[in-house]
Amino acid sequence: MSRTLFAVFVLTVTSLTSGCFEPQNNAIKFHGIYTTELANLPLIQIYHQDDRDYLRSAWGVFAIDVSTQGAIKVRDSRVSITGQFGDAKHGEYQSIVFKDEEAIYQATRHNALPEHLLLDKMYDSPEWFTEVGQHQSCEFSTLSENREAQFDRELINELALLGEKSSGPFGKTNSLLIAQKGEIVFEKYMNGWQGAYPHSIQSVTKSLTAMMVGVAQQQGKLANTQQKLSELMPQY
Repeated sequence: MSRTLFAVFVLTVTSLTSGCFEPQNNAIKFHGIYTTELANLPLIQIYHQDDRDYLRSAWGVFAIDVSTQGAIKVRDSRVSITGQFGDAKHGEYQSIVFKDEEAIYQATRHNALPEHLLLDKMYDSPEWFTEVGQHQSCEFSTLSENREAQFDRELINELALLGEKSSGPFGKTNSLLIAQKGEIVFEKYMNGWQGAYPHSIQSVTKSLTAMMVGVAQQQGKLANTQQKLSELMPQY
């Protein structure tokens, strides 16, 4: 199973307004929690937020459309994943079948879980981190009450709006966090994300590490990139 496949399992569900892929407007419900037999994809959640529906897993948030027949289409044209809701019983779909170029797998409806248990179960795999650092977060967005914090609120709000767009250099942004003097003064989550969701930073880690190495070298704390860690941190 490819990582590209896993990466589309948290998806934004919206409606198409034209063409043969007609919007989902029947009475069959598709929101809820689904489970698979894959070790690194234990749960999938489909939920509603900000006038949109989202499909979320441990791998990310991506947009899809759902047809009147329960067909799922990923909105990102770069992703060749398709899906189909099925087994409608008591007004709810009971399963989803996903397909890509490499594999086909099925997810079945799971009983509802409170948010704290859902978060644990969604990352209930040896592949995921078992500990997270301390952090500050809010449900959607906030501005600091610290009157000494000086920043252009109008400019920040304009930047957040750019992140909510589907295109452009800031399009499809998951979150915006601004800190001043060690204190968070602005925090907003968009495009299906919330503050409680763990975020995969992966390649961003490399970028941050490279940036810190550059700053350390500029400040004279690092002679060159060939220095051994045992020389820099002998106590460890």
